[in-house]
Amino acid sequence: PLDPLVTGGISAVVEQVAENVAANPLLLRQLQRAVYGREHPPKPVLMLPPQRGHYFWERRFWQGLRTWRPVRRALRSADAWAARLPASVLVSAEDAEEFRRLAHYALILHLVTKAMAADLRLADCVVETLKKEIRSKEGWWKHLSLFEQAKLLTVEVTLSRIATHRKERSIPATFGHIGLPFNILEAVLQDFSQGQWANGLAGAVIMCARPGQVGSASLSPDSRRAVRMHMPLPRRWKDLYVSWNMCFTSTYADSPYFAAALLAPCVIGASPEEFMFHRVLALYMHMSCQISRRKQLRVASGAVVQAARDWRHASTTQQWGAANLDAARRFARLYFIMASRRRMNAPLQPPAFLNGIDLARQKWEWHACRTVALS
Repeated sequence: PLDPLVTGGISAVVEQVAENVAANPLLLRQLQRAVYGREHPPKPVLMLPPQRGHYFWERRFWQGLRTWRPVRRALRSADAWAARLPASVLVSAEDAEEFRRLAHYALILHLVTKAMAADLRLADCVVETLKKEIRSKEGWWKHLSLFEQAKLLTVEVTLSRIATHRKERSIPATFGHIGLPFNILEAVLQDFSQGQWANGLAGAVIMCARPGQVGSASLSPDSRRAVRMHMPLPRRWKDLYVSWNMCFTSTYADSPYFAAALLAPCVIGASPEEFMFHRVLALYMHMSCQISRRKQLRVASGAVVQAARDWRHASTTQQWGAANLDAARRFARLYFIMASRRRMNAPLQPPAFLNGIDLARQKWEWHACRTVALS
């Protein structure tokens, strides 16, 4: 049967994307800031209980982090966001054709990703075909930055593992426990290298909330065998990830097309458990389109290859990153409260693996999340 978005036309795609964006409070707040210069209606003040005295040094650590020059500059630019940003800076009347192409691109990504998620054989065929197409021309890697080469490799490894587990009808309970944080770490380091300190710190918070902490990975019981990963505070984690990743990709000249790989209805509209499964499929499709277009035009990373103009806007990216950092602090506070309750209710028993390195890593993650949460 035809997809409802195909029979409904482009207007149905736009309405579905708008509905999904409206369901994400972080994206909606960012749009309101861009149009009104402030949140409309204003965000209610969250009353928090007084902090305990023995967390004094952790609060001092976060206060010291705020005085670090790059972070201070990003937060200062967020305070300046109250000054209204003219909409013409970001969008103009000449962009109507661009938005029409974007709607078609999002629809294609939606249809192909949905079909790949439903059919294992089709997914294998598409991935193998795209992999050969990417490497069909000698020197193809020259069109990618070092970060993009690493990202392409990790995405292909992830897709290979997903295909294997779907064929075997079984998946390890800890699937994604290491791979997903490492994938996010690549983007966090890229954020830092570009001076996007606030957005990079927000990504670091997302990285600490890993799958497997509140539930084991599993496959859907239907014929799709979709990979399901359970995140802490799943709805909030998904909303923060989407906002953080869209801010990260706003440093590309073709940023709206990068956003389309997130805003495709079957990706952003997926349940929090299956969100990353659909995300990696759509991401690989978009990466293949970008690389093919760069090879065709013989340009390197950073050039305009899909869009009609350069969509980068430095001040908007900085302000968006600062807003994501503020949202990450609220997420970390809730995450720390949830983790504290789980630890208090857990029975006292020795750890399964008395490994010094693993214990040190767990201790670092615990203190890092607590420091951010109590700032």
